[in-house]
Amino acid sequence: MTIIKCQTWEEIAPHVKDWVLFDLNHVLFEGIDLALSSRCHGVRQSYKKKWKAEGTYLKHWGNLLKQWQFKLIHPSIPQWINDWKNNGHTVLGLTSHPTGTFGKVRDIGNERLRPLREFNIEFSKTFSNYIFKNMPLPHPELKDGVLISGAQLKGIVLSNFFKKVLRKERLPKHILFVDDQKSNLESVKKCCDIWKIEFTGILFKPVKEEIEIDLELIRGQFEAFEKTGIWIGDQQLQMVENASC
Repeated sequence: MTIIKCQTWEEIAPHVKDWVLFDLNHVLFEGIDLALSSRCHGVRQSYKKKWKAEGTYLKHWGNLLKQWQFKLIHPSIPQWINDWKNNGHTVLGLTSHPTGTFGKVRDIGNERLRPLREFNIEFSKTFSNYIFKNMPLPHPELKDGVLISGAQLKGIVLSNFFKKVLRKERLPKHILFVDDQKSNLESVKKCCDIWKIEFTGILFKPVKEEIEIDLELIRGQFEAFEKTGIWIGDQQLQMVENASC
């Protein structure tokens, strides 16, 4: 398997040959709050587990996804994607995320695309939106150039995309897929092997400044959210702390 570890976006461009697929979170954008970082994954999972046991998971998590804010990994990402499209490359998103109704959120997949609209990131519009109703609920979707996998493996969804959407269109000769999880790269590699498509995977792990994280403070943010339904972000917490000094 051809997997290359990259730490910067500048390292990606030399590997673009034909199609380019991107994971979204932690590759194109990331949360502005420390609670959304990979180092707080355990805290987020603990609240997910708690809310599922209480029967409030859909309500709370759907509400959080609507409130969380994001920032670009690199300011030039929208321009680079446009340049690749203008040079004839098909550029799509491929993300693991729920679809359909999620608690009070009518279209939770659309929430995953919200940062793309905010940052003017546009994927290739070659293919019309499509719901993969042949796959188990929640049905994966193709929406605005992004494959949203629902509960399915990314490689399985991509294979169904080739069958149901691409059909008589030309199969790519090469796929470059950028993701921050090796298991997702392996899944897409299996799909490419079946369809006899050359594959290059980029495991994207940018070097980040080490910031001390107060996990008790992070838990406090979640506990306050449980009580009020309002997420208090890091900037708001800093403003309150400054005002109390």
